[in-house]
Amino acid sequence: MVTFKSLGKSSETKDLESSIVKPLCADPPVETKQFRIIGSGTSAQVPHMSCLLTGFTRRDGLPCTTCEEAWRNSGSKNRRFNTSAAIDRDLAGVYKKMIMFDCGKSFREAVANNIARYGGREIEGVVLTHLHEDAVAGLGELREYRSIQDAVDIYLTETTFKAVTKARPYFDSRSVEYENGPKEGQKNDQGETAEPKTFVSRIRWHIIDENYPFRVGETWLTPLPVHHGFNGGGEPFICLGFKVDGRSYISDCHHIPLETTKLIDGSHTIVLDALSWKKHFSHFSIHQALSYAYSFSTRDGVQTLPQRVILTDLTHDFEHHATNQELRAHGDALRAWAYNKFVVQGDHLTGDEGVGEAGGLRWWDGAWKDDISSDGTPGLKLTGEAADFKIPSMPSSPPLGPFKVKESKTGRELTIHVPEVLLAYDDMIF
Repeated sequence: MVTFKSLGKSSETKDLESSIVKPLCADPPVETKQFRIIGSGTSAQVPHMSCLLTGFTRRDGLPCTTCEEAWRNSGSKNRRFNTSAAIDRDLAGVYKKMIMFDCGKSFREAVANNIARYGGREIEGVVLTHLHEDAVAGLGELREYRSIQDAVDIYLTETTFKAVTKARPYFDSRSVEYENGPKEGQKNDQGETAEPKTFVSRIRWHIIDENYPFRVGETWLTPLPVHHGFNGGGEPFICLGFKVDGRSYISDCHHIPLETTKLIDGSHTIVLDALSWKKHFSHFSIHQALSYAYSFSTRDGVQTLPQRVILTDLTHDFEHHATNQELRAHGDALRAWAYNKFVVQGDHLTGDEGVGEAGGLRWWDGAWKDDISSDGTPGLKLTGEAADFKIPSMPSSPPLGPFKVKESKTGRELTIHVPEVLLAYDDMIF
């Protein structure tokens, strides 16, 4: 069992260092990691059940080309299992392991269609984001991993643990250990600290605290608390994203607190919830996801700009290829308009533009409507003066990277950066 010593407590630094396994050879094998999308769809998945039952006719009466193409083509990028991802850890071919985020209703199909092609890959740990069925309903299938490993280690908050084991009494809830935070090292209800037991499920539970980093094997993960709807009392329902090795993964959210955005800072890639065109009470719309991506750079104190934002948790609203083309055109046009306005023409931000989802100024104010209402018209077309702006009319091409602008109210200098934004697809690797 891993015992975590808080990174924030200097008195425990020696304990932390002593817990790191030192290589036994002078030149240990080189470890490589890659991030992989196991599923990019919602709880309903794609093709959507309603479209399968109605001959691919949506509830609004229009044909659903996304679901039909996903059904007819087994390799379609429109085919989407429940949202899930994995960190693949390969050690020079000596062994292969993966850390998996969530294990939902479509886990068995994901194994058959995607995971199995990599051979018998041992699960180093399953990290759960929250307690909803599209994140936990496949946990029972993990018992089959006994064919390649003794048990599966699952990392989750105490709230999620109680919900999962209450709904599934056949899971062994005695093999519990607190991994990080104030309860680190606490004994389970039976006062046991011996080697964990395994029942039919062959699962070992690791309780994590959302406010502290923790380790799965040799990989450190930082929890990213976000809001994913509300509890019965009106309080935000907390779902976890995770940051690991310069990548931040947030599968379900309708709001990302500023403190969490500060934790995300330093990521070169952000995987972000973008359920549909319309606003939802517990998920980002694609407009909100873009607002987050575009306002990340104009925050005070920003350290590192993300180069890529990958959208996941996608409904059948989005046809993969057409939406990616629209996202690319939208980003290019908005970047060119901003460069022309603030660099070529020398205009300043006023400071009254309002803030985007990441907390930075909405520098695109007046050029693009990102606050579309729940019954609004979907689309990413620019508005106002930006709608008539032509890129070829510029004296020089706008840069692909960030550029500096002035904000007149305080005189501060801000950065405008439009990262690459694209849709995730199942078995996407980066």
